[in-house]
Amino acid sequence: MKTIAQDTRPASGPGGAGAPPVAPRFDLYTGIHKAIRQGSGELMSQLGALDADDDAEVDAATAALLAFCAQLRAHVSHENRFIHPAMEARRPGSAAQVAGEHEDHLASIDALESEARALAATPALERRVPALRLYRHFALFTAENFEHMHHEETAHNAVLWAAYGDDELLAIEHAIIGAQTPESMAGWLHWFGPALATAELAPLLAGARAGMPAEVFEGLMAQMARRQSPERHCRVRAAVDALSATQAA
Repeated sequence: MKTIAQDTRPASGPGGAGAPPVAPRFDLYTGIHKAIRQGSGELMSQLGALDADDDAEVDAATAALLAFCAQLRAHVSHENRFIHPAMEARRPGSAAQVAGEHEDHLASIDALESEARALAATPALERRVPALRLYRHFALFTAENFEHMHHEETAHNAVLWAAYGDDELLAIEHAIIGAQTPESMAGWLHWFGPALATAELAPLLAGARAGMPAEVFEGLMAQMARRQSPERHCRVRAAVDALSATQAA
């Protein structure tokens, strides 16, 4: 495994003292991965602070974990369906390692779901040990997933950037967004809102706006606003409106 010091180069290209700036490439991974890291961190805190004898807390924590697991499973499916075939089409074998890791991740997600359901069904006085076990297993899964995502953001992006232009990568992103239901988009925006910089969040929202009815989009924006400060939400909204106007021109 590489140490942090060995692998901190920018994913967008080479650089160094005196080097000319490198224009950022379209990035299929970092935004969704920031959302996953946000969700993982919040759930880690929730599970770690869980009072296992409190029925309401246990019900809320296990429901949140089950919903997050469903999102993770969908994310794996979208990468398998849209990104890996694109990589394999122009660089055969380039997605093989992560395809195998995805199988392991799906098995781990299944196990976490089983543990969460079992914890919810356990009598209050017997929950302390399985609650701690679930917390630790989620922590181990998260540690592995964080390293996995870093590999995708660096090695996979290098393949994609060498093989595809930004317009082609944007088309893949639009296909992924088009495969989402309003409910799944709302679930992701719960994590996207506090996780992404305005410059990352605005294009995602502008793309979503173009592909759904106005009332559905406004409902998603209202939900996301609850996860942001008013000042932050105003900045995001202004950036989205500006991008939408440019796209419509």
